[in-house]
Amino acid sequence: TPDQNYTDLEKSLQFIRTINPGTVRILSAVGKRTDHTFNSISLLLKYAETLKIELFDNHGYLKILLPENHYFNLPPRTTISLFSWQEISSLFLKGFKYNLNNISGADFIGISNETSEIEQMISFKKGHLFIYILDNPETKSKFE
Repeated sequence: TPDQNYTDLEKSLQFIRTINPGTVRILSAVGKRTDHTFNSISLLLKYAETLKIELFDNHGYLKILLPENHYFNLPPRTTISLFSWQEISSLFLKGFKYNLNNISGADFIGISNETSEIEQMISFKKGHLFIYILDNPETKSKFE
C-alpha cells in the first residue's frame, strides 16, 4: 500500500535529499488548490536547512533565505516580496526602493518592494525569510 503519511511532493523531496542536489526547482507547486499551495510552502520551510528549493508559479518564484548575507543582481524595478512567520533579527535591505536598517521582530511582511540598484543585499541573523521574486521582462530568460 502507498504511504499516505506524506504527500507525493514530500516523498519526492525525501528521495531528492538522498542524491544531494544543488537547487531543486519545483514547477506548478502552487495554483488551483489552496491546500496544495499551503503544503508546498510548508515543505519549503520544513526542508530549508537541507535543500535549496524554489517554487515557481506563473508570475515568479518563492524560496527561503537562511540567516546570512544574500547578494542578488536583479535588474532595477524587479518586484520582490519578503515575509516570515518567525522572529527575524537584524534585517538589512540594500539596493531596494525601500531599504531597511536593522529591523527585528516577528511576522515580518514586506510586500511589493522593488530593486533600485543593479546589486542588492538582504542580510539577517535569525529566522527564515521567504522571498518571492516576480518575473521581470529583463530576467524572464532566467526563469525559463
